[in-house]
Amino acid sequence: ILYLKQGSMDAALRAFFEAMQAYDAVSDSRARDCLRYYMLTLMLMNSDLPPFSTQQSLAYRDHPEIQTFTTLHTAYQRNDLAEFESVVRRNRASFDQDDVIAPNLAALLTSLRTAVVIQYLRPYSAAVSLVRVAEAIRADQAEAQTLLTGLILDGRLDGRIDECKAMLVLSKTHSASVAATASAKGPAAPVSALAA
Repeated sequence: ILYLKQGSMDAALRAFFEAMQAYDAVSDSRARDCLRYYMLTLMLMNSDLPPFSTQQSLAYRDHPEIQTFTTLHTAYQRNDLAEFESVVRRNRASFDQDDVIAPNLAALLTSLRTAVVIQYLRPYSAAVSLVRVAEAIRADQAEAQTLLTGLILDGRLDGRIDECKAMLVLSKTHSASVAATASAKGPAAPVSALAA
């Protein structure tokens, strides 16, 4: 957990996987928690690694806690914002009680919204309403504007915000910059990295 809080994703991934294997070897239910944290880390890293790549992890696939996280992971991988939010909503109480999962949900949602907005903006060549962008990422206009501003400042989106008209005005090189970033959500920053 410390590796995850420090943003050492590769180390966290290894640690959660090894802990899952160790707990599984002694039939300890904490193996399920470690598998969920492993899947959480995969999402935070935007990794395409399959979460059920070993016999030990595959044995837990049908457990209700793991099925919930599998659905969340699948929605995240598919950029299915509606399904991701639905899973979080249905499981909010249990997610909020988990000291590892709860603080990282916002980072996952931001990363997923980033991927969705980049995909959404692909066909546009001039300007798009902030209201439309907000609808696409299932957020309010202020959240959409904040996300777009961050993408512009990070160089992942070539354009500017026209606050008077509530529009995202895309530059002529927009198509090339979106194509370069379209496939990457970019690693989601764990909560401790966001606070730094």
